[in-house]
Formats: sequence, C-alpha cells, structure tokens
Amino acid sequence: MKKKININIDKSSLARFEKLLIDDSLSNKSHLIEFAVTKIQLQYIYILKITNSFMNIILVRHGESVANHKDISQGKGDDWADTPLSEKGKEQAIKVAERLKSEKISVIYSSDLKRAVQTAKEINKFHNVKIKTDPRLRDMLDDENLEEFIKKCEESFKDIERENKNVLVVAHGSSVLTLLAITTGSREEGGKLVREHSGKYGNTYVSLVERKGKKYEIKLIGCKKHLE
Repeated sequence: MKKKININIDKSSLARFEKLLIDDSLSNKSHLIEFAVTKIQLQYIYILKITNSFMNIILVRHGESVANHKDISQGKGDDWADTPLSEKGKEQAIKVAERLKSEKISVIYSSDLKRAVQTAKEINKFHNVKIKTDPRLRDMLDDENLEEFIKKCEESFKDIERENKNVLVVAHGSSVLTLLAITTGSREEGGKLVREHSGKYGNTYVSLVERKGKKYEIKLIGCKKHLE
C-alpha cells in the first residue's frame, strides 16, 4: 500500500518564497536551502494539482468581421487589418453568448484583435469574469512561418492549462484548430485534425476539450447549432 504524502504550504511560506525571489542576499546558505526547498514543494504541489484536476476548455472562433464580410484577408505580410465585427458578426456573437450562458467559465482568454475581443465581451456579459488578451492567439499571417506560429500557440496553451479551471478561449480559425491539435499530443494526429477542418471552421463555431488529470479529450469540434 502506497503511503499518502501531504504537503501544505501556508500563506506565510508563500510570502517568504516571494521575498526570497527578489532578495539579492541569497549568498546566505540558509536562504539558499530555504529557497530550494520551498521551490520544490511548490512544484510538487503543482504536479499533484494537475494530476488530480479536471477542467474544460471551450474554444470559439470570433464572429464575422467587416473584412470577413468583404472577403478580404486580414493578415497580409507582417501586418494586420484589425477590423471589428460586422452586423452579422454581432448577431453571431449574441447567439453564441446565449448558447454558452449556462456554462461554468472561470476566465476568458482572447486574441487581442478587435473581432475576438468584441466576441469575448459579448459572451462575458453572462459570466463577468476576467478577460486576458493574448497576441499569441492571433490568426496566422499569410506569410508567417508555420513552426513559429505553432510555437506561439503552444506557449499560449501552457498558460491556459495552468489556470487549472474552466477556460473560454476566443480566437481565430487557425489558432483554435492549432490549440485543438496541441491537445491531441501528437503531431500526426494534430496535423490530420487541422487539415480536416481547415477552411471549414466558421465564425463563432464552438469546440470543447475536457481534461482529466493530464489527459485531454476533444468532446466537440466546430459546432454551429446556435446559428441554425
């Protein structure tokens, strides 16, 4: 029978750890030892928290933008056409917000571009949680290097999963599909997913990923029932 190990760190320990992080006098050996032990304890608690955790990640593409409506590319070269939602896009945002109003959402991550932020704010009317804007969730530029784009999405995803609670992500077709691909844990499987849905992931389509412990499972991809 395995022995159960419990490690608890109170607020005073956390405060001491924060002080040690900014203390320039770490040459003191006792401080160095305390710093190392506290860091290990925090890392161990984080691992236990992830191992035993459950979270949902809801991913939504933004509503139709003015540029979408005019069929204009919004990511040419290294520049962005940061257009807001069209009238149709605003209606789509209202509909997806209504669909998600009963979901338990603890925090929202959004691309910092107008069309995504507007969609996120509309959904947030039912939740009143913090919206964290993240430029790493922007759509892929026409001439952007694929590996660099994937790396940005991976870095953003690490922050998302650290939330360890239900998260709504409002982004773009390419970034939503890349995040879904990342959850598969396989380049081959993830690539297949992106190829299958590329160009078909419409405005305000909804996807759902469930995490139990360290395992992710895609429960829904590109659902549009709120628009029908």
